[in-house]
Amino acid sequence: MGWRMKPAKLRALDREGRLVWSGTGRPDRKTYLSGGRPATNLWNDIDNLSGRARERMGYATQKPLALLERIIKASSNEGDVVFDPFCGCATTLEAAHRLGRRWVGIDIAIHAVKRVAKVRLQDRLRLVAGKDFEVDGVPRTLEGARDLWKRDPYHFQKWAVETVDGFVTTRRTADGGIDGRLYFAMPNVDDLQSMAMEVKGGKNVGIATRRALRGVLENDAA
Repeated sequence: MGWRMKPAKLRALDREGRLVWSGTGRPDRKTYLSGGRPATNLWNDIDNLSGRARERMGYATQKPLALLERIIKASSNEGDVVFDPFCGCATTLEAAHRLGRRWVGIDIAIHAVKRVAKVRLQDRLRLVAGKDFEVDGVPRTLEGARDLWKRDPYHFQKWAVETVDGFVTTRRTADGGIDGRLYFAMPNVDDLQSMAMEVKGGKNVGIATRRALRGVLENDAA
């Protein structure tokens, strides 16, 4: 068999310690994770997460579960704590749990936390809230709701809409600033009916706000 490089270059690589020799005397070049020649083929076996993938949860930046499992397996041991301060749809948490790690996840969006608890932890991993995991930061009392309003009125609005199973309005339009909508069925009516939702807080909710909401309801026949 012939060499794929000139003997002089082969000898130079061997002197630099950049070759590995097999038992049959066949050389192979070393690949380093940092420095030297960039590694290009370590992750090719992990497919991109397509829009139709079963593990998709609607997050544009969602990563494949297999990718996080490999990262966690390479950088931690069983029983370690894996911390993700921007957990989003919680791929990291699922990967950590499946690999026998403890985990902590944080996300600023309450709706994301509630969805993670339902889909990732309960449906996919069969974990029980209050027994296998705890969710902190989601208001459960009047005092908790007031605290959220003081800290972040926008997320308070989203929490209030989703608490009654409404859909949060994600883009401001010329509809008077409606914060969400709730759809429901009526007997003997084919089309779903729409309920417009607006969330206000504080001590100065005036008549102008209520008139604006009434105008939206009349225009939408909501």
